[in-house]
Parts: sequence; structure tokens; C-alpha cells
Amino acid sequence: MTGEQSLLCRAALGIATGSATFLLPSIQRFYSGTVDAFDRRLRIAYLATRLSLYSLIFLVLRISPRGDIRVYFYEAGRVLAGGIPYRDFTSFYAPLHTIMDASVLLIWRNPAALVALPIFFEFTALYLWLKSARLLFPRHDRTVRAAALLYLAFPASVQFVCIDGQDTIFVGNTLIPDSTTPINMYERSYIRPGDTTAADTNVMVYPLVIGPGKQ
Repeated sequence: MTGEQSLLCRAALGIATGSATFLLPSIQRFYSGTVDAFDRRLRIAYLATRLSLYSLIFLVLRISPRGDIRVYFYEAGRVLAGGIPYRDFTSFYAPLHTIMDASVLLIWRNPAALVALPIFFEFTALYLWLKSARLLFPRHDRTVRAAALLYLAFPASVQFVCIDGQDTIFVGNTLIPDSTTPINMYERSYIRPGDTTAADTNVMVYPLVIGPGKQ
């Protein structure tokens, strides 16, 4: 697929998903039924849409992943060959990032496998964010459902995660337990600001806090 064809396909997909963000929240049937039933259907819809698009692009059309995925694949390959990040090769990412990528390549040695990893992380993040939203806003179930429906069709989610395999979704899973820890004070729940975890650092930002060393 040429660059122009890819751009046209992305534009068409953006229009389709953008239109869905207006359509889905306006369907009243999504706001009836139990919370568990809604969450279950949302997870099924997420997997159905993302895996269908993923299969079409990478398994049926056999389009090669582009962008950062090539870097992920190269660095993970160096780890599989026995290399250690920062010692044997330069890496733009934290060590756990490359190790996770390498573990995925043990199952399927293909760059497309590294696109499936962010899809899995986003799926788990969606589940955690729903639970967190209901913990923080127990009286606003309708708003939580509308937000979930918006995210299901969110163009950036579809294109950046499902097609490009962007790794920023990794942080979402580790920020949730930090940012939504309730502190009981005068019978109210507060969010602790500025929290982060070792997992955030080791997946994404570790290179920012280390300096070059001598051999």
C-alpha cells in the first residue's frame, strides 16, 4: 500500500469512527440494563471491532506495521539475541518495555505481534477505567456509559493503538491504581495527585532519569 492509499484509508476510517462517536451515545438502549451487562457488552464490542480491524490489516491484507513498531521489533530482537538494553545497544525506551516486546516475539516472531500487545493493554485499561469511574462517580452511571461508548469509537484509539501499536497505552494500566486510590476523609473519597509507580518508570520513562555511563 502506497503512502497516499494509506492516508486515504486512514481518513475514511477517521470519518467512520468519528461519526460513530456521535451515533453511539445517542442510542438510548445502551443506558438501560444492569451495569454488569453493559460492561460485558462493551468488552465484547471492543474485542470484536479491534480484532476484526487488526485481522483485516495484518493477517488478510498482510500490510507491514510502520512507525515505532519497527524500532520495538529491532530492540526486542536484540534482547532475544542475548543483549541487554543500554549496555549492548541504545534504547529509547525503559527496560521493561523491550523485555515485554521480546516475550511477545517468543510466541510469534512478527512485527504485527507488537501491535497486538497494545490492544491487549488497552482492553485491560478499559476494564480498569470503567471500574475506577464507577468508584469515583457512583451517582453518574449514565455519564460513565456515555464516556465508555465515546471511547469505543474514539478515532485516536482505533488508529494509534489498533493500527500503529503506540505504546503510550501501557502507562494507562499502571496509572489507574495510583490516581484512583480513595482516601477516606470526612466520608468522601479523594484522589491522591502526582502518584506514579515503579512500573510507569520501568516501562516508559526510565531513560529520562539515567545518564550515560563508562564502559
